[in-house]
Amino acid sequence: MYAVIEDHFNPEKHEKYVHSIHALREDAERALELKAKEKNCHTWECGCRVVWIKASNVMPGKCITTDKFSTWAPGETDPCEEIYQQTD
Repeated sequence: MYAVIEDHFNPEKHEKYVHSIHALREDAERALELKAKEKNCHTWECGCRVVWIKASNVMPGKCITTDKFSTWAPGETDPCEEIYQQTD
C-alpha cells in the first residue's frame, strides 16, 4: 500500500499526517498531483510525498511514524538511480 503524506522537513517531528492511501504507486502519484494542484504549486513544492506503507493499520486523516513507511517498496528502484548512476 502507498500513502500521500504531509512531509515538511522537521527533524523534531517524527509523525507525518496521512492524506490518502492507495493500492498502487501510480494512483498515489495522481493523488499527489491533485494535492499540488489544490495548493496551486508543483508536486515538489506542496510539502507532500508518496511513500510505501509497512504497517497495515494506517488510515487517512491520522498520523504515521517514520518507522511505519519507506520511500520505496521492497523491489522498487529509485528512477533517479537509473538516470544518475554513480561511476568511478
